[in-house]
Amino acid sequence: MTKKSNSRHIHRARGPIGLDLGDCYIKAVQLDHAAAADVDCRIASALVLERLHPGEPFDAAEAMRLRDVLSRHNFIGRQVVINVPGKMALTSVLSLPPRKEGIPLEQIARGEMAHEHRHDPDSFEMACWDLPKPARGSGGTTVMAVACRHEHSDALLAALGSAGFDVVGLDAAGWAVTRACRKLVQQADDGITAIVDLGWDSTSIALIHSHTVVYQRSSLGCGMHHLRQALQREQQYPPQVIDYLLCEIGFELEGRGDEDDWKLLVKAGSQLEAHFGNVVRELTLTMDYAHSQYPQNPVKQVLLLGGGAGVPGVDAFIAAAAETQVTTVRPADLVANAENLGELAMQPSLIPALGLARSHVASEQAPDAVNLVPDSYRILRRRKQRSRRWAVAVLAYAAALVVGWGVLHHLSGGAQRATASQLTAADQRIADADQAIQLLQPRLKDALATMEAGRSVGDQPDWSILLQLVAGLLNDDAVLSTCRLAPTNDDLPPDQRHLASSYTLHLEGLTRAHETVSEYVLALEDVGLFDSVKLLSTQREPWGAQTAVAFQIDLLLGGPSHE
Repeated sequence: MTKKSNSRHIHRARGPIGLDLGDCYIKAVQLDHAAAADVDCRIASALVLERLHPGEPFDAAEAMRLRDVLSRHNFIGRQVVINVPGKMALTSVLSLPPRKEGIPLEQIARGEMAHEHRHDPDSFEMACWDLPKPARGSGGTTVMAVACRHEHSDALLAALGSAGFDVVGLDAAGWAVTRACRKLVQQADDGITAIVDLGWDSTSIALIHSHTVVYQRSSLGCGMHHLRQALQREQQYPPQVIDYLLCEIGFELEGRGDEDDWKLLVKAGSQLEAHFGNVVRELTLTMDYAHSQYPQNPVKQVLLLGGGAGVPGVDAFIAAAAETQVTTVRPADLVANAENLGELAMQPSLIPALGLARSHVASEQAPDAVNLVPDSYRILRRRKQRSRRWAVAVLAYAAALVVGWGVLHHLSGGAQRATASQLTAADQRIADADQAIQLLQPRLKDALATMEAGRSVGDQPDWSILLQLVAGLLNDDAVLSTCRLAPTNDDLPPDQRHLASSYTLHLEGLTRAHETVSEYVLALEDVGLFDSVKLLSTQREPWGAQTAVAFQIDLLLGGPSHE
């Protein structure tokens, strides 16, 4: 069921479509022209669409249905930015070594993320950003990392791709809502803003400090789906009555119904208080964390959004329980053309989709750099774009050739006989050149054989000198466990590997700290012998009664340098 849609200004340039793929509803927003410098953007089209199978994974059949519905509601183009669903998002706040030139903090963060969530480091796409320095922070670097496993992102991209969608961004929920609420976040000055998304399956809370997402958590037990199940299970209310209670009554019981209805409403109200009391506890824990990290920057405001924010009186209930300022955010508070949106202007559930639609808007205060689309998909997308450009260029070139041939054919007239004689002379010259080449081929073959024999004898390097140099750069806190030298081109047969033009020296070892690995990498680069020094991975492993940092490094000799 399509709840509501709105479309205006369909002839103006559009940005990508922001798709919030919720568990129960799909929310879509497309902005009118780029509006990069506008805080109050303009919505060209908006839509709230009920899922075919609520709670089930998004699949190709639903993507095809979504494409048809968007076309009927005047959404333009197939470029979309989607969110990482809450169940698929991996988030962590990591403490890393100080940020210095030459230290691969992103690779270290990936290793720590893999260790914390127990996944292979290459099995997910990750983005991380530096956080403001906490009050009791060490001398290191604190970053927040968000990731999505490839198996989850590949399934989403494949479903959307089957319907012809071009996914240009896979965004984190925290950045999407921050981008959408930028106008309200700026009003907090030097304080912290807490954004609470009361979703269908979970409640997500993000902390925004200095226009940066500094913390994010999700509670799967605080979603609106659980509240509806409790009302149906304990009060035996049918779905229509539950919809009425949540959309029309909420916490505003005064003057509602007769005495019998009042008793039912009181029972439902206690159920609402219990559910949103859990939300308040989650919010309080998050605010306590903010105070411990940034005591000089209090939480100045709480912004409510998502489907649960539409429950009447929920903002006042949370404000009284949490003892803080709470505001329900609606599109009417953020866009310049609210009067054209109808009922959708008052839908808090549209806010994440609005933020996704603004993902292409650059800002010095909000870098919007989170994109968890896998590299393999980006490469494939660039190849498709290049192929389309080449196809257009080839067609244009072919058309120009046809036109040019027609013009030349028209102008040639009586000169065809002279052209025929010139072609005959050219054929004769080609035949003479072929005969000369055939006479030179035996001599060329002998010369190549002689050169190859000389190279096989003279190209035998002494690798022991290289291994002695690599081992000598280690300090006393590190040991090497594996040294493996192989040609970069694995396709060479064994009897010809000594003829390779480049080699890769693979090193594995153990050390006590990440800083030792970074110093070793810098020492290998300073030697100036290797074309590339690449730190493949670092991760903690048990070493006797303690733990050690295992590392893997590839050194390239004789090949092109890779960043």
